[in-house]
Amino acid sequence: HRDSLFDANMRGLDWNQTKQKYLPLLARVTDRHELNDIFKQMMGELNALHSQVGGGDTPRDTDAPKAGSLGATYEDTEQGVKITHIYRHDKELPALAAPLNKPGVDAEIGDVITHVNAKPISNTADLISAMRNQTGNQVLITLQRAGNEKSHQAIVKPVSPGREFRLRYQDWVTGNLEVVQQADQDIGYL
Repeated sequence: HRDSLFDANMRGLDWNQTKQKYLPLLARVTDRHELNDIFKQMMGELNALHSQVGGGDTPRDTDAPKAGSLGATYEDTEQGVKITHIYRHDKELPALAAPLNKPGVDAEIGDVITHVNAKPISNTADLISAMRNQTGNQVLITLQRAGNEKSHQAIVKPVSPGREFRLRYQDWVTGNLEVVQQADQDIGYL
């Protein structure tokens, strides 16, 4: 941090003295997170905003559960989990569609998800649990459409949280585009 801080004078802080202050804590460090914590405390002495510590050899738990998403928002009902919104996309780019909006997937806003891979879904927590570790895998969902007594099934491939973030952003952009197009045909949204 010493070499890249915006203030070459380190805001009047004696960096070597700060180093000596925290040096005894190094003997107690057991992992990278603890070392980063010491770095954060040292940087805190600078009273400089937007200073961060990151990286290093932090281990990743490859067995940790990974979330999967269908690219929609939901509402719990007595029948299951109702789809309240499916993230929109540019219709000319179907590859960028949310899993529930992909070509061949018969899912609509208002449909209720009652099962995932034949497991009953009674609330959003059940759905989140059923999507765990399913990113990129084919998942069979059972949907109940209002006005139809018979349910139907669809195969979807859940996406990662990072991809869901991009889907939500694209939904926001698409919504803005629709508002502009409805307001005035003489203006555009880029």
